Amino acid sequence: MFTIKVYYSKFMVNSKDVAILLETLQESSSLESLQNNFQALCEHFFIEYFAFATFHYNLQTGVHFNIFDTYPNGWIKYYQDNNYQLHDPVFKLLYSAYEPYVWGSKKITDLIPMQKKLLSEAYDHGIKFGTTIPMVFSPYERDFLTILNQATLHPDVVYILVQAIQVYKERQQTLYIQQTALNLTHREWEIMQFKALGLKVKTIAGKLNLNEGTVLFHLKNIKDKMKEPSLENALYQFGVVSR
Repeated sequence: MFTIKVYYSKFMVNSKDVAILLETLQESSSLESLQNNFQALCEHFFIEYFAFATFHYNLQTGVHFNIFDTYPNGWIKYYQDNNYQLHDPVFKLLYSAYEPYVWGSKKITDLIPMQKKLLSEAYDHGIKFGTTIPMVFSPYERDFLTILNQATLHPDVVYILVQAIQVYKERQQTLYIQQTALNLTHREWEIMQFKALGLKVKTIAGKLNLNEGTVLFHLKNIKDKMKEPSLENALYQFGVVSR
């Protein structure tokens, strides 16, 4: 049971309503309902457009970027297609920060040409200003919640959003474990465990007395079952599941 006692600058927050929203988030039965419930919590605070971004750092598979958003005009797809997450000046500014940051194209200085291009194109898509809240939950992940078109967020609302992100991530991991455990066979789990250790296909084949073609076939099936665009993404998610 969540206990919330907060006040918002424009109206008093009903602590029971917020507690119910957090409990609903915690009890989400699927990844889709989890996202819908998080969106409903944001809408409770009149937050229409947001993006929850995660950078995961792995020595074996590199940096992986995931994002859940309600941004308008197809901006996030364009953003990812151009790998702008690698150059985003807001993320770079907040890498070691712990306080919410209000950003806008006129407030960020010392930009390289790629960053200027990014901000100019964001402006053309209606992405003009917002508040980004850095989250620190683990040494191998960096999370950021960005609220679009919001320059002021009451500290109590920020506190609730941070709580909501914690609940969201914990529930997401549980649901992903349930989904993956049901989908992967014992052999596929074995192969992914070896692959997550950085072993090559030839080595895995030797350990399991399989030919390399069979291992490659299993890896493709695993990627498809996990609905990931690449084996690297599947390995990252497998690491989330198995740690």
